[in-house]
Amino acid sequence: MQPLTKNVGSVKSIPKRQEIKHANSSCAGAGRAPVEPLELRRDQAEAMVAWLTEGDAKERKFAMEQITILFQALCATQEGSRVVQKTFELASDDELRQLASQMEGRVKEYSRCPHGNHVLQKAIELLPTEHVQFIIDELTGRAVVTARHKFGCRILQRLIEHCSNWQVSALIIEVMSDADRLCRHPFGNFVLQHILEHGTEIQRSLVVAVMLPAARGLANHRVGSHVLQRALASCPVQDREFLECALAGTAGERCRLARGQYGSYVMKEIMSAC
Repeated sequence: MQPLTKNVGSVKSIPKRQEIKHANSSCAGAGRAPVEPLELRRDQAEAMVAWLTEGDAKERKFAMEQITILFQALCATQEGSRVVQKTFELASDDELRQLASQMEGRVKEYSRCPHGNHVLQKAIELLPTEHVQFIIDELTGRAVVTARHKFGCRILQRLIEHCSNWQVSALIIEVMSDADRLCRHPFGNFVLQHILEHGTEIQRSLVVAVMLPAARGLANHRVGSHVLQRALASCPVQDREFLECALAGTAGERCRLARGQYGSYVMKEIMSAC
């Protein structure tokens, strides 16, 4: 959200229904009626936020009620999503929970939406962990599919970052069931990197165990090399040594790895700890 100017809007500037442009929803979930997105102009979006930041108690209450009512439609568009994200930042604890409840039963939909996924991420970042359990519950059984989605992978990353390990352990176990392929996946690799960075020592070791048989191939892979670098940087000394041994090979193989487009970065990571 861009910085607001003073007196940018008031309650009177709420867009009328006939002024709102509707479009086909890109966020409609299977088995649900499509949500009609609420397209806001930049000045309308700024006005809605101004009600919360600069309005009196009556205007703020009105704004919060309107944003809650229009929540689904706002989340389906870029400017609307920004308004909702800013609202999360400005809301009280009770208001946060009320806003988040709008997403219950729609987590799959929001995790695949180009705009709604940002709202879901914001909820995970700001809500107490016990109040995002519904997100975890709705993704259970879908962790691998979600990890492979260009927006869904972000949701798993935020959960791994912000939630207690006992909450996300089942999701991590699901992800690990396909870790050998996710290492090379353009989106799934980021989830594995987050497990390596934020997971328990056991979880990190499990990722390393998956990578060991294919370490040299990963080192020369455009995507896999990043996961390997993260493992070398984040894992305990013993796991790091296992990876270094798997990458060692002959002198000639090490030279080829060091000269490779992607392997060179892996070798630099190894040398940085020497």
